[in-house]
Amino acid sequence: MCGPLPLDADLDQLLAIQDAVVEFVNRFLETRSNVPAILPPADPALIGELLGPPPDEGMSIEELLATYGAAINTGFDTTSPGFLSYIPTGGLYTSALGSFLGAATNQYTGGQHAAPGAVAMEQSVIDWMT
Repeated sequence: MCGPLPLDADLDQLLAIQDAVVEFVNRFLETRSNVPAILPPADPALIGELLGPPPDEGMSIEELLATYGAAINTGFDTTSPGFLSYIPTGGLYTSALGSFLGAATNQYTGGQHAAPGAVAMEQSVIDWMT
């Protein structure tokens, strides 16, 4: 049996990352009630930085989230109460939590043989919606 892989994080590291991400999302959600639907034009220097190569050394989760925060503060804000477009859809936090559960549990629902319970749940929702 082989040991941990280089990209594996231990539980303490995972919890620290989780806490930082949840704190970021909480701060993000606190600002949604008064954010405009169309944000100011993107700073060309920011776009240039984002298009550049990754750094030679890693960065802290806080630095990464700060960069992500700057990146998402451009263009349309689909989570704004003023964003009334049909496509793309608005951002519901409960939908994000559902996506998080799906991504974290990583169930393959492309065939009933792989995840019969998850496929049954998906089919039930589809039947309910139709």
